[in-house]
This record gives sequence, C-alpha cells and structure tokens, in this order.
Amino acid sequence: MPAPTLIEHQVTLKSQIPANFNDTVTLPVREYDGTKPSHTPKPVLMLHGRSVPALAAFDLAPVPGGSATRYSWAQELADDGYDVFLMDLQGSGRSPRPRMDDPCNANPTQQQVLVPNPLQAPCPPPPPYPYQLGNSESE
Repeated sequence: MPAPTLIEHQVTLKSQIPANFNDTVTLPVREYDGTKPSHTPKPVLMLHGRSVPALAAFDLAPVPGGSATRYSWAQELADDGYDVFLMDLQGSGRSPRPRMDDPCNANPTQQQVLVPNPLQAPCPPPPPYPYQLGNSESE
C-alpha cells in the first residue's frame, strides 16, 4: 500500500478576527491524502485546541536519532483511506499572529520573560491592543 501523499498548502482568506478584521492572511494547511484509487475522498479536518498547535497535537514525527515511533493521528487516518487536513487558527502554531509584533501586547503576567529582550521594562497598562485575539465565533 503506498504511503499517503503529503501536501503543504497556503490558504489565503479574509480574516474575521477583530485584531485584523478583513485583512488578507495566509494560513498553512497540511494535507495527507490517503484516498485509495477509485474511492471517493473522505475528508477530515483536524483543528487544535487553544494551547497546542495542530502539528504537535495530531502529527508528531519521529525525532532524528531518537525513537522511530510515530505519534500521528493524521497519518494513521490517511493510512486508513482518509484525506486529512491539519490547520492552525490565527495566532497559533505556524499561522500569523496579528498584533503580536508589539511585545506590549503580550499577556502582562508574562511580560517579565521579555525583559530585557525585547523589552527594557514591563509595559504600562493598557496594552496597545487590549482585546482577546480570537474566539470560536471569529474563527
């Protein structure tokens, strides 16, 4: 049985999150196409939770020089004939992080790890963008 085909996509869309509403953004999407010849594709979309990006959650590859064990739900599903897509929401994993080029937008309780680089001192409140980056409705 041939291995699933790995395809790395770049999907361009208009953002719906408040931080960069209506800006054009590009999201990386990984696909493992395990569709068997003469079968109808069965797509699966894998989205991460808020704390772990999609690749870490669903597609851990073996570490060079380490264990050969593969921990990849995505590849297992593709091996079973599914066309699997993995995507990170904006602000996570390999996706763009709008408004995060300003370190003062980092969580104030975590800014101390940014001092002295790139900040010289913690930023005074409020942050320049004092809102939640995104939620399930904006995504």
